[in-house]
Amino acid sequence: LVDGALGFLKQKWTDITQAPDDLRAVWNALEKASLDPATAAAAVQAAMAKVGPELRRALEESQAMATILELQGDVRGAAKLASLTVLTLWDPSGKLIKGAKLGAELAKAIEHGAALNKLDGLVGKTTAMPELSAIARNNGMLAEGIAAQFSKELGVEIKVLQNASGHGVDLYAFDATLNRYIVIEVKSSTTGSFGGLPAQGPEAFLRQRAALAEQGQGFGDPRNVPRDVTAAAKDINLNFRNNSTGSNPPTVVGYKYEIAIPKPGDSGVPAITIKKWGP
Repeated sequence: LVDGALGFLKQKWTDITQAPDDLRAVWNALEKASLDPATAAAAVQAAMAKVGPELRRALEESQAMATILELQGDVRGAAKLASLTVLTLWDPSGKLIKGAKLGAELAKAIEHGAALNKLDGLVGKTTAMPELSAIARNNGMLAEGIAAQFSKELGVEIKVLQNASGHGVDLYAFDATLNRYIVIEVKSSTTGSFGGLPAQGPEAFLRQRAALAEQGQGFGDPRNVPRDVTAAAKDINLNFRNNSTGSNPPTVVGYKYEIAIPKPGDSGVPAITIKKWGP
């Protein structure tokens, strides 16, 4: 927490003597706070008051707190620092989270946003997963399980938008710090030839499938759609319906997980390669 505030100051002024007079006491307090944790909170509060709009703006401009995370390398510490600012969070239906609930959700939302940001850094890279035994299997179901496990290990909270037959959106996640959906299509192969992506982009695909899921259309029988999927689809539809023309419209980022799986009857190590879907 203290390192994040000090890092900001040192980015603006390489030496304490270059800082404005009213900041030198704050700087000294922060340096002492790094040795005495009991004074850390008061020192950072003072830094917020003295540095004023510049520090607050620096925090708010990156709602995922990427800059502070880079300076500090501590997600939970960044969440505490962020709690000193007015951070905007959304729920999956596009409603602003306020009051006590905002404080309760803040750390979790920032950690999740940071985890989702890792996906971009993994685009084009291949990761080996735990070895599979030589058993007969359904490659599609196995691949989605591998994809979910991989995402969970990154810290991504994965959800599905499918009926009982597996039709719909393979995997998706919601970033409360940016009102952003992440859509993941999973393709598996034992030969290295992976299927293509839907013709429309990730946003159109998500909106189409969410509309179908809420209405129970295209699923054979509305009773075939699990209640939690219907509720999630309703939230997605509300978000786009109510906020698409506002100042903070929902956005969608798409990824394709290509999962190479050993042939049935063979043991081996599956591998997952992430590719970007859409802009």
